[in-house]
Amino acid sequence: MTAAEFRVARKRLGLSTAQLGAAIGVTARSVRRWEAGKHPVPRWAEIAVAWAVNAAERLDAEATATAPTT
Repeated sequence: MTAAEFRVARKRLGLSTAQLGAAIGVTARSVRRWEAGKHPVPRWAEIAVAWAVNAAERLDAEATATAPTT
């Protein structure tokens, strides 16, 4: 996952760098460094964020599918 892809994923989740950092156990500074490309995104962080995006997309799709029509 590139730095840009990581940033897009975080934004897809609607989280700030501080919120994502807290959720995965790192500082907002670490998240900002990964997104800026100053440090590579660790594989475990890639997996955590990808999993969260996948879960959010599934929940969105389920909510859309079960929403009552008018």
